[in-house]
Amino acid sequence: MIRLLSSFIFYCLGISLYAQVSVPDWEIAYSVGRIVPHSEKFAYRPRGVSQFFRGAVLWQTGGTHDWTRYYGFPRVGVQLYHGELGAPQQILGDVWSINPFLDFNTRDSNKWSMYVRTGFGMAYLTKPFHIVNNPLQTAIGSHYNISVNASAGFQRRIGERMCWRLGIYIAHFSNGNRKAPNLGLNIFQADVSLRYSMNRPARSSDLKIHEPRSKWSSQWLISYAAKEGKIIGGPSFPVVGFSGDIAYQYKPYRYVRTGMDLEYHGERLIGFTVVNLSLIRMSAGKKAFRFKLLHHTNGYSETSHLNFV
Repeated sequence: MIRLLSSFIFYCLGISLYAQVSVPDWEIAYSVGRIVPHSEKFAYRPRGVSQFFRGAVLWQTGGTHDWTRYYGFPRVGVQLYHGELGAPQQILGDVWSINPFLDFNTRDSNKWSMYVRTGFGMAYLTKPFHIVNNPLQTAIGSHYNISVNASAGFQRRIGERMCWRLGIYIAHFSNGNRKAPNLGLNIFQADVSLRYSMNRPARSSDLKIHEPRSKWSSQWLISYAAKEGKIIGGPSFPVVGFSGDIAYQYKPYRYVRTGMDLEYHGERLIGFTVVNLSLIRMSAGKKAFRFKLLHHTNGYSETSHLNFV
């Protein structure tokens, strides 16, 4: 756990280094909604409202790095929040979470604009499953979980330094099957926030094309995790993953990519990706478009997916 927390702290610090502007923006937010159950295995019926109180610090990118110009000078930041998950309170409890994120705006200089924010981090839930004290909590089996969140909506600028936002906020909590049970929690909320900018940094809008030394590139990843079996409180099994791909740049900021993913769960090879094709197009001010064809097999069934991302 110490290594996990240390790595996460370095991740939070590292993401802010890309901001390039030392003076941050400050934000406070409130969101209210409810848990949406997604499985019949929930041993209780979530009711009432879930509400989060959030605070965030953001840094405006200035265009020093190419990727900041590609995506319209996004902000990077870290948010900390505390919230009530809803009722029954004695089953669900509260949550504390810290999440680094990326924040994208369309036409940020206008009074009215749209925004999209996405991030992930760590969450501490006060009421996980316990075979004696909390046996009905079949959605969360551990205190420490991964927190994934996304929000989108409209923002209205107030003068040069302030703006308010109104949108939707989605949060997901899960431990990745590290400890059973792990159905996960999905929360949908209405969101309102107010941000104050300490300064308005200058932006370098000139888009320069930097040709790589080679049109060929590759990336290779190795991962390790532990997964608890279906028996609650039973032994944990190792999960080893390997993935790699090769890419060819046929035009500036445009790539064709192919690769494979391999997973080993305990004593069984249950995941193998035999086809993974991606077509990525990147241009100034536009998001990447990706086409992905995936074929997956495991020890019990065979499925095929066609995804547009």
